[in-house]
Parts: sequence; structure tokens; C-alpha cells
Amino acid sequence: LVKASDGGNTPLSNIARVSIEVIGIHNETQNQPKIIPFQSVEVFESDPVGHLVTLLAGTDDDGDPLFYDIVDGNINFDFSISRDKGSLIVARRLDWERQADYNLTVSVTDGAFLVYTHVHVSVIDVNEQRP
Repeated sequence: LVKASDGGNTPLSNIARVSIEVIGIHNETQNQPKIIPFQSVEVFESDPVGHLVTLLAGTDDDGDPLFYDIVDGNINFDFSISRDKGSLIVARRLDWERQADYNLTVSVTDGAFLVYTHVHVSVIDVNEQRP
């Protein structure tokens, strides 16, 4: 269990159960993961939190499991990625007026090699004041 607390005058805290799985690196790992180096996708600013933006599908000739992380371009944490599946999802409500384009850098690793892909996300404006 992990307990997180803030530093407020009336401290608030919460406890969460965290599972950790240690995965060994194959000694035979000789090939780095492969992934499309650039992808461009579009989302509507009205897409809900949890909406699947795209699936980043890397491959590994050694058959090693792959792990994904957003390492740049996500300063407001508007997106998150499923570390073991590569599912890029909306993590916060998007607002075209706040930010219309994102250039995300995603790392992909098999535990031995690290490669990167870039995802350009265009947010499509939605008329919020319907007549």
C-alpha cells in the first residue's frame, strides 16, 4: 500500500494498492523494438476522458514484451498511455482554445533497447454554443 499526503493546513491523504511486476530481460535480446516513427491523429475536443486516441503498436523480433511512456509534449498531462498495451487515451478534458495541437514523444522499450516515436495530435474544435 502507498499513502500520499498533501502539505495543507488540514492535510488530506489517500491510500492506494500498488502492484509491481518485475520482468527479466532475455539474455538473447539482440533486436531493438520497431515502431512507426511518426503518426498523426485527430480527436474532437468533446471526446471524453478515457477515449482511445490511437494504439501504438510496436513489434520486437525477439518476442520481448514492450513498454510505452510519453516522455515529451504532454506538459498538462492531457494524455496518458497504457504502459504495456500502447493505448494512447485522453486523460483530461481537451479544449481547442487552450491547445489545438500536441507533439508527443513516446518511448518504447523491451528492457534492453529504447526507441522513440512521435505522435502529432490535432484537436478539432467543436461548437460549444449551439444556436
